[in-house]
Amino acid sequence: MNTAILNVLLQFVEGLISFEFYESIAPTKKKLRNFALITVGYMIMCAINLAFDYNVVVNLIAFVIFHFVFNFTLYKNKIIPSLIYTFILYAVVFFSEVMVIWVVSAFAEDEFYSFVDNSFQYLIVLSVSKSTMFFILKTISNIITKTVKKQKISFLLFLFPAILLITCGVFLIISFSLDLSYTLKILLSVLCVAILLVVVGSCMVQQRETQKDEELSELRAIKQAQETDNKYFEILERQNNNLMVYAHDTKNHLQAIRNMTDDESIIEYLERLTDDLNKYSYHASSGNHNLDVIINKYVTECEIKGIEFTYDVRLSNLSGVQMFDLVSILGNLLDNALESAEKSTGKSIHLQTDHRNTYDVIIVTNSCDTKPVTQGNALKSSKANKKQHGLGIKSIKSSLKNYSGDYNWEYNEQNKEFISTVMILRK
Repeated sequence: MNTAILNVLLQFVEGLISFEFYESIAPTKKKLRNFALITVGYMIMCAINLAFDYNVVVNLIAFVIFHFVFNFTLYKNKIIPSLIYTFILYAVVFFSEVMVIWVVSAFAEDEFYSFVDNSFQYLIVLSVSKSTMFFILKTISNIITKTVKKQKISFLLFLFPAILLITCGVFLIISFSLDLSYTLKILLSVLCVAILLVVVGSCMVQQRETQKDEELSELRAIKQAQETDNKYFEILERQNNNLMVYAHDTKNHLQAIRNMTDDESIIEYLERLTDDLNKYSYHASSGNHNLDVIINKYVTECEIKGIEFTYDVRLSNLSGVQMFDLVSILGNLLDNALESAEKSTGKSIHLQTDHRNTYDVIIVTNSCDTKPVTQGNALKSSKANKKQHGLGIKSIKSSLKNYSGDYNWEYNEQNKEFISTVMILRK
């Protein structure tokens, strides 16, 4: 069996393991594209290694360049994390190969790399090496992901990689300890590679199913949060209506009492009470009752928290947006703005709506003293429970799908302002 062919095969397996490692740490939606590009990258690296007769320096340079590109472009990691993951991967590859070859040489009481001439033993040795690599990387990725999510590490996660390593190790011992026939050597080496591919593939499928379950749980949480918000605004609207009716009736009673007296002190007192009751009238009058309810809710909250809240909804009253979606989009935008503005020194929020071509536009600008933390292109929550508190933006994007809409944000460092922009296709 040609050694070059074996190296191509094992390079493919290494690429598969590397892909599984990256997807374990930062799952992406474009898995097929990433897998194809990583595979192509590994085949190019294999060609480079064959061309330079597996020169260590060339191998290292090619590995670092390709994996840095994988991290930076495919998985949107920043420069430092990209370098860290690249060197972690190289260290694991180097360690697993050297350790396995050293152990095999010591066990066989032969020179380093002497088994290369025996294609079947070489295939099993490299399979054990890649199994070791897979086990170590699986351990690292499990620790990283569980630490980020603040979850306990389950030892069941290491079961498949551990069984793979033990099985390939047993095959390796058998291949060196027994005088096997040619057919058994072929069977043992092919079986070793097959088990390696099956276990790695199974872990990838398992990881994908876990990701799907997490996405499903997240969608349920978003829907539940949206339903809760809508119920809250329905209750709030009823309370506001009852309060306005009470305020209106009370102002009429006060006016009737005023007409009964000429005492200036009583009249002044009644006028002060009337002015106080005017606060319970709607601040906003956009022509969209649902929008007015939401705005008035945040006007009141901002008054309580000492935040200046201004709004301009004359150009668009978002009448084409259903109440359920309007609460989800605008409620989450203003909740995030309120939280940020409360912590800032400027303490201000401005809501503006506009028309742009065939879109209604919502722009929320709030004071924000510190630049937001990002992970790739996404905002990273600063709260303790990141899984729950990341639902706001996801809920906005979920509702925007009903309107072919889009959400963008930017941070103005000079003015210390966070600006959220939502585009909604008018129906």
